[in-house]
Amino acid sequence: MKFEDFVQQHSVSITYAQWVRFRYVERQLLWERSVTSGMVADTFHVSKQQARKDIAEYSRITHNIHETAPGEKTRTFRPHVSFNPFFLGEDDLVWESTPTIVPPSSPNISPCFVLKRKVPVKALCSIQAAIEGSHLIRSIYASTRNPGGIDRDLLPLKVVNAHGRFHLRAVDLDDNDLIKDFVVTRFLSEIRVQPDVIDKAVSDVDWDTLVPIRVVPNPINGSQFEALMERDYLLPKNHIMVRKAMLGYFLSENRLPVEEKVDQISSEVHGRIYPLVAYFGNTEIPAYHFGFSGKYNVQDVRRILEGDYSGALN
Repeated sequence: MKFEDFVQQHSVSITYAQWVRFRYVERQLLWERSVTSGMVADTFHVSKQQARKDIAEYSRITHNIHETAPGEKTRTFRPHVSFNPFFLGEDDLVWESTPTIVPPSSPNISPCFVLKRKVPVKALCSIQAAIEGSHLIRSIYASTRNPGGIDRDLLPLKVVNAHGRFHLRAVDLDDNDLIKDFVVTRFLSEIRVQPDVIDKAVSDVDWDTLVPIRVVPNPINGSQFEALMERDYLLPKNHIMVRKAMLGYFLSENRLPVEEKVDQISSEVHGRIYPLVAYFGNTEIPAYHFGFSGKYNVQDVRRILEGDYSGALN
């Protein structure tokens, strides 16, 4: 949302600079779960006094925050349980604290229009509060199997941003406590945070396991193409460490082969569709074997990292 649209919609009297700083405060509260005047001062190169005024004014307008330890030298503010962003809207890329940059107006430059997905801010606030307090959430969730939605009791663990939308990684209490990913916009009803604290140790080994991934130009295309790809991409020199739980997202997000059947297409088509390919570490094992529908589990990752390639694909 643009500044002038926000002011007109909400009838607030603030400057553009304040609006940017208030959005930063909200970004901190939403994702980092705390904010201090020092953070504001350091980020925007303003005085501590100005930063304190900003936080006080933000609190007056929104009633969104509370001080965790009043009287201490470093005053830390956290979101209320009912925190709901006021300055960040559902059309904002909420990782950022500043407004979307306006594209150039020159007739010689034209960016391609990209469809935006809705940011389910209210649902994300409830999920974050539940994760922090170890609470269950309850809502009606729609899926391709049940597009009309069914009741779900979930223990939320993590929030993942991939493919332009938000996913909730949670324990599904209605399906043998399996850990699954849920698209946040598909919760059809308000997410209700349950009051009871769940004292339950959850071992999410796929999340905790880092997989070394090597991304290289597709060898099918030859050595000249390799030099071309190095001009197109900032390919990392070292392995990229990706959580196993997010490997499928990583591959598809970066236009890398995601499943075994892609290797069955002709070499010409394969090289055109996939200019880059990914492997496990220094091996020639395709990375997709460790993804969502891959054949290798966490134990296989550890085994191969230790040099045991028995049963491994090459």
